[in-house]
Amino acid sequence: MINVDKGDNIKIQYINLSYDFSKIVKKVNFSHLQLFLNSSNWGMIWKANKDGIDPDYIGAPKIGKTYAIGIKTGF
Repeated sequence: MINVDKGDNIKIQYINLSYDFSKIVKKVNFSHLQLFLNSSNWGMIWKANKDGIDPDYIGAPKIGKTYAIGIKTGF
């Protein structure tokens, strides 16, 4: 009987994409304008065990993906 299983894994935890419109907004009297998109908990890409076990969530419910989109600006 084996009591230990491999826990090696590769996950995508956090992604942040942003674009800065600094050259465009100077014509509109803003000092800066940035559009951003954040996302987290994308899941596991690879795991060493063949049982499909995620070592972060043994016996607990998995956390769903989260998304946020926003605008940062200054005058």
